[in-house]
Amino acid sequence: HIKVSYFEIYMEKIRDLLDTTKTNLPIHEDKQRVPYVKGVTERFVGSPEEIMDIISEGKSNRAVSVTNMNEHSSRSHSVFQLSISQVNIESQQKLNGKLYLVDLAGSEKVSKTQAEGMTLDEAKTINKSLSSLGNVIASLSEGQSLFPYRDSKMTRVLQESLGESCELSKQSPALAAAAPYSALIPLL
Repeated sequence: HIKVSYFEIYMEKIRDLLDTTKTNLPIHEDKQRVPYVKGVTERFVGSPEEIMDIISEGKSNRAVSVTNMNEHSSRSHSVFQLSISQVNIESQQKLNGKLYLVDLAGSEKVSKTQAEGMTLDEAKTINKSLSSLGNVIASLSEGQSLFPYRDSKMTRVLQESLGESCELSKQSPALAAAAPYSALIPLL
């Protein structure tokens, strides 16, 4: 089974991008103490095309605004979660895996964007959560025993994918923009 969810973290509040009536969703822990977003919409999918349709739907619901640096500036971080579960028919062994695709809002230098009011508050929140992510990654790379996952909703939600036994990859926006949209479908 493959299921997906798609949400954004805007001003430290989690908003479902597949059902925009679901705002300020809470983070809970399952029995294994793995954080998850309670109440987020989960959809079962059967093809890469369905996945891309859901990504397009969610993307159209993201918080964006105009700044001096960008006409369509993301004001949130978005997380697309793909969960795969499988049961071996003979042994009944269950296998589970998750893939998180995260689109981080860019760090903003307020003096360049000349942000004011709500846009300034958004920039501060974006910068704070990016700093929290950097602190978690630094703690992991330095081999510390405690990690500041709870410093932001983003790091808390991504805690499972930032741990020591996980693979982390960064995709440059310039590389993603250079690839045609149709080239991304087979990758899923």
